[in-house]
Amino acid sequence: AGMLFYVAYQMIAKQRQRIVMTWHSGGPSRLVLFGTLASTLILPLQYAIFAGIFLSIMFLLKITGKADLKVLVPKGGGRFDEVPIELAPDGPVVLIDMEGDLYFAAVENLELEMQRALTANTRVVVLRMKRLRAVGSSAIAVLEHFREALARRGITLIICGVERGLADIIRRYEDLRHSGQVP
Repeated sequence: AGMLFYVAYQMIAKQRQRIVMTWHSGGPSRLVLFGTLASTLILPLQYAIFAGIFLSIMFLLKITGKADLKVLVPKGGGRFDEVPIELAPDGPVVLIDMEGDLYFAAVENLELEMQRALTANTRVVVLRMKRLRAVGSSAIAVLEHFREALARRGITLIICGVERGLADIIRRYEDLRHSGQVP
C-alpha cells in the first residue's frame, strides 16, 4: 500500500503544472478533473475512466451546442459591425453571420434565433456560412425549413461563403429532395 501511495504521489508531482493549468482554465475543465477524481474514489477504475469521458463529452456538447449567430451591419467603407441577433436593425436586408458547429445539439433553436433578426420590412436574408466548422443533417433540415418559411413570407434567402464540402452536401440534399427521396 505504501508503494502505491508513493507512485500516486510521484504521478501527481510530475503532473502538477498540468493540474494547476486545468484548475485555472475554467469551470468545465475543473468539473471534469474533479468529477473523474471523485469517480476513481468510489467506482472501479474502468467505470471511473468512462465517467471522466462522459463528463468531457457532456461539457463539449454543452459548450459547442449553440451556433454563434451575429448580424452584420454595414458601417461604410466596406466595413461591418457585428451585433447580437436581437439587435438587428430594421431594414429590407438582413445579413446573418453563422459561426461554429451545426450538429444535432446546436440546431435545436437555430431557426427561432434566425427569426429574431427579421422584421416586417425584411425582404432579403443573407446567411454567411464562411466560419461553419461542422454541419450535420439536422442543420440542413432546419435550414431548408427556414428557407421554406421565408419563401411563404415572400422573403428571399441568399446563402454565401459556403465552403466546398458544405456546398456539396447542400447540392446532394437538393438533388434528393427534387427526386422525391427526401420530403
